[in-house]
Parts: sequence; structure tokens; C-alpha cells
Amino acid sequence: MAYGSTAALENTSTTHQARVGSRFNGPPTSGNGGYTAGMLGKHLGDEVQITLKRPIPMDADMQVATDGATAALFHEGVEIASARVAEPDVDIPEAVSFKRAAAARADYAGYKLHPFPKCFVCARIARVARGCVSSPAR
Repeated sequence: MAYGSTAALENTSTTHQARVGSRFNGPPTSGNGGYTAGMLGKHLGDEVQITLKRPIPMDADMQVATDGATAALFHEGVEIASARVAEPDVDIPEAVSFKRAAAARADYAGYKLHPFPKCFVCARIARVARGCVSSPAR
């Protein structure tokens, strides 16, 4: 299926409504990419490849068009993201120890200065409010 225009909405087997609430923000004025990828990918299954093409509108009505093997997210006729069924080809790294993860957390620069201080996933204010922490491990 070829996406990229509103014609794709008319040539799909299924169309769904979608909305990314402002609570699930990423960078300023954009929805969180990971949240949006999950929202789009769920229409295709567990193994998908997502391509984000534009900032994700928040609190706006959008449409998901899918044919079962591909999907696209549209806002006002403009393609925001696309997805396709894909088998991942990744090497899974060995898990870090709890001690090493705790040390990395203590040194996380984002606690002092973060480029997206209100991001749903990575911002300290949001993490503390939800009672969770995500930090890079070294």
C-alpha cells in the first residue's frame, strides 16, 4: 500500500480514529514518538518497523489507515508516521548488573539539565510524578 496522501485513507481495508493526549508529550509541541509508535504498531502485531515523519499533533483527531501489513497515521490529510510488519534483526546485549545500573542512574546528566524537561518518557519531572525512572546504563 502506498501512503503519503489522503488517497491512502480511501484505499485501505480499515481506518481507525486516533488521538495522542498532551499528557503523552515528547519534545515541546509534539507527542511522544515511542508512545505514538506503540499506538500505531498495535494495529499490525508484535514485530513492526515504525517511521516517524513529522511532529505528532497532541489532543487532535487523527486517522490510522491499515491493510494488515502496513499502516499510516494521518492528521488533516498529512502523513505523520508509517508502519510495516518487519522481523527485527538485532543483537540483544547482555543485561547490566543492578549495581552498574544504579551507578549510571546516579551520574545521569538529565537530572541537572534535560533538553525536554516535560517529556512523558525521559523528563525527570514526569518520571518522578509517575514513580518510575529510566536512565542510560554504562
